[in-house]
Amino acid sequence: MIQETPRLLHVFSTLDPGGPQVRFADTVNALGDEFKHLVIAMDGRYGVLARIRPGLSVEELAFPSRHTPTAPFVFRSFLRRLRPDLLLSYNWGAIEAVLGGILAGVCPVIHTEDGFGPDEAVRLKTRRVAARGVLLNLIHRTVVPSRTLLRIASDRYLIRPGKVQLIVNGIDTARFQPGPGEEVRRRFGIGSHELVFLYVGHLRREKNLPLMVRAFLEARPANSKLILVGDGACRAELESIVKERDSAGRVILAGAASDPLPFYRAAGVFLLSSTTEQMPLALLEAMACGLPALCTNVGDIAEMLDTAGSPELVASDDLIAYVAALGTLAGDPQLRARLGRKNRDRCLALYSQDKMISRYGDLYRGALRTKSSTP
Repeated sequence: MIQETPRLLHVFSTLDPGGPQVRFADTVNALGDEFKHLVIAMDGRYGVLARIRPGLSVEELAFPSRHTPTAPFVFRSFLRRLRPDLLLSYNWGAIEAVLGGILAGVCPVIHTEDGFGPDEAVRLKTRRVAARGVLLNLIHRTVVPSRTLLRIASDRYLIRPGKVQLIVNGIDTARFQPGPGEEVRRRFGIGSHELVFLYVGHLRREKNLPLMVRAFLEARPANSKLILVGDGACRAELESIVKERDSAGRVILAGAASDPLPFYRAAGVFLLSSTTEQMPLALLEAMACGLPALCTNVGDIAEMLDTAGSPELVASDDLIAYVAALGTLAGDPQLRARLGRKNRDRCLALYSQDKMISRYGDLYRGALRTKSSTP
């Protein structure tokens, strides 16, 4: 008997490139034609699909209802018509799909919690905690990428043991590795002697990028530039800060990039200033490329960098400490080289993309077995 290829339905709030979306694309590419993938972006944005290898079965689906009281019931009807083999939802922005999947009862549900938006950066919302606690105990599994989120899932959401699984993010260290960065430097008029500080990611409020830009301009590191790669709602605010304070043109808002690798290779230090993160993929990409990093102490970043403090790690929203750490890294090329080698070595040893893909593949296959064994 010929077995049909399992159909996996993925539901995101958006499929514009970001950490979870890039991980999804990498996982689809690595799993090849073992599964067919159906995808819903609830905002209608599917930019990350450009990263999917040609020939793989990935189909965009439109969903007519978003963030309304009836959305879970629309999902229920939708799922009963579509009858996928597995439903995968991602973060709070797709929580309606979780409830819809429970109500439909046609397939196992796997939910992934990658972190929090600006509205939960400092304090979790009580109603959302309660909703997660109820819904995520009723599905096959919840996946988290960080030990911080694993503790929250257990201690705050009260998800039962066996219902939550840690799968740390992994990176393709064969692709993301040190290399020449002249193309980016030529494009932005950056001299070979200049030190490039780099941010890659969305320009969103929880990334606290005004702190990063102000710290760079206050530190005034000699012969240096700051490049921010990405786009988002905070771009206008950053443009205003740059216009007001950066008369020398040292801060470059480069916009979104389909491939960040050339930027990592052009850079000397990677920066994060977020008020909330868990296990940021951009940081892993930078580490794999042999970059030292200066980050705020949120999520699992201290463990990722294997450090307890400055100049790699400072308290969230501490401008003075950020300025000091940035200056230390700018002034010590030997320190930058040593930290960059350490970061690359940690990626090779601990954050293998192959291990991550293997764990996701095993999770999907295990869930599908539960479906096939259900009477």
